[in-house]
Amino acid sequence: MLNSKDKLDALARIAEALREKAKILIGVADPENSANTNHNYLPPTVIYDLHNCSALQQDEILAPIVILNSVKYAHEAIKWANTTPYGLCASIWTQNFDMASKLAAKLDVGTTWINDWKPFEMTQANSGLKASGRSSRTGPSVFEFYQDRKEVILTGSTQP
Repeated sequence: MLNSKDKLDALARIAEALREKAKILIGVADPENSANTNHNYLPPTVIYDLHNCSALQQDEILAPIVILNSVKYAHEAIKWANTTPYGLCASIWTQNFDMASKLAAKLDVGTTWINDWKPFEMTQANSGLKASGRSSRTGPSVFEFYQDRKEVILTGSTQP
């Protein structure tokens, strides 16, 4: 974490998720006791079974927190992913590349990884869409102000 304020904000959001009956698969299981440490480290935390209207689902948080959701139908995933006002990036894990390509085209995010997740490469636009795209409006990309750039990165393996 960058500073203690960011850490405390992330811990408050994890505590809120637990009050909303989410499950912690790994990471911070007791946010209140974790706040009492003298360092700003926050272990990577994976949250599962958090309802889609939760603030943690809808806000952009700059902390090592991942939320996993399962859906019965692909259109549900698109609906919930596109409901948030942010659109930095997404990952799709599947053995069906044709379906993944179609889903990636429907996602309102700047970068979509298929069967992968990586830090941004220097050659990428490194920007999101919607509220996540504001930082891309500087430098050479300012000339693309009226365009939304999307990238899809496909890993060659058919195994998720």
